[in-house]
This record gives sequence, structure tokens and C-alpha cells, in this order.
Amino acid sequence: MLSWVTDKKDRLLRYGTLNSERVPLKGVLLLLLSVDAAFIVVFIVSSVLYPGEGSNFGMDNESGYPAIFQYGEQALIVLLMAIAAVRNRSLLYLCWSLLFLYLLLDDFLMIHETLGVLVSQELGFSPWLGLRRRDFGELVVWLFFGSILLPPIAILHILCRGSTEAEWSRYLLITLGALVLTGGVFDMLGFIVGTIVRDYPLLSALSLVADDGGEMVVWSVTLWIVLLIARQNLNS
Repeated sequence: MLSWVTDKKDRLLRYGTLNSERVPLKGVLLLLLSVDAAFIVVFIVSSVLYPGEGSNFGMDNESGYPAIFQYGEQALIVLLMAIAAVRNRSLLYLCWSLLFLYLLLDDFLMIHETLGVLVSQELGFSPWLGLRRRDFGELVVWLFFGSILLPPIAILHILCRGSTEAEWSRYLLITLGALVLTGGVFDMLGFIVGTIVRDYPLLSALSLVADDGGEMVVWSVTLWIVLLIARQNLNS
């Protein structure tokens, strides 16, 4: 009886491994990027045809369809990284899961925007180089939470050097840098550009695409990488 159960378990594991290897993850990436592209095109067209009107397809609408799609991607990333952390008993994966959880909560609850306004008022920031006071407050908030969440990842990444976990972590660090570029640098530059081209709907829409659209694309690529990590865990 025990041997039959063991044999059954081995066959199920082999079946799961073989089928996971057949999962067309390149096709998944293409699908995710296609959805992003569709949202971007619809947003640009609606911005040109109906300038100044709010839309559920607005890239800057925190409760719009593009934002909801991104929240779903982020939640799946958090879940898969948490599962990978448990299966591998990996503190590095756990730290990544916590970082992604914070980024999800930050986007959904608008943490850095809300705290950025409070910080800018408390520290008495002034507008400079076309940036608002709240932009500098948001930067302080990002630096504060980054100083808490990033050092453990950096330390564990160094300690796990040469391992599979460190290799995947390297790719995640690249996507994190892209998120900082699109969600941070492009966000601030987008405000400056937006004030200049506000009378030109197409240019105004493109300035938002560089920020929010670029962030959507980076999250899709991040989800694809995390799916690769999940498939490797299943195969092992």
C-alpha cells in the first residue's frame, strides 16, 4: 500500500514537471505586453478625441482598468514570490515578496503621494526647477522606505552569490531599477513636460505613457520573470 502511494506521488510529480515545461511563458509575456499596448493605444486615442474628460482607460486613473490590471499583476507577483520563499526556505525571496507587497500597497493606497504632501509641509520644501513641493516630499518617502526594504535584499544577494536565487534576484534588481526610472524619474519629468504641453492632447498623453505606460510594461516583465521562478520551483 505504501509503495503504491509513493509510486502515485512520483507519477503526479513527473506529470506536473512535464506539463510545466510545456507552458509557453514567452507567449504569456507577449500576452501581457499586448494588453499593456492595448491600454496605451486606447488611452492615447481617447485623450485625443475627448481631451480633458476622465476615463476608466486613463493611465493616471488609480481606479481605472489599466490600474486594476496592474494591481492584479502585482498581487500575483507577491503571492508567487511568497510561495517560492516557502518552498526554497529563502530569506532572499521573502524579502522580495515583502518589497513587492509594499509597492502594491503604495500604488493602491497612494502611500507616497499622501505622505509626500505631509512631509513637504513639515519640512517646508519649496518648488524648484519646475517640480512641486510634494515631489520632493515623495522623494523623501521613497528614500525612507527604500532604506528599510532594500538593504536586506542587497545583503542576502551578496551572501547567496553564485546560487540560482541570486541569479533570479539580479534580474529582479534590473526590473526594480526600471520601475524607479519609470515610476520615479519619468513621473517627475512628466509633470514638468505635462505643464508645457497641456494644450496639446496628443503630447500630453504621450508624456503620461512614458511614465504610467512604461511602469505597466515593467510590471508585466517582472511578472514574467516571477512566473519563470515559479516554474523552476515546480520542476524542482
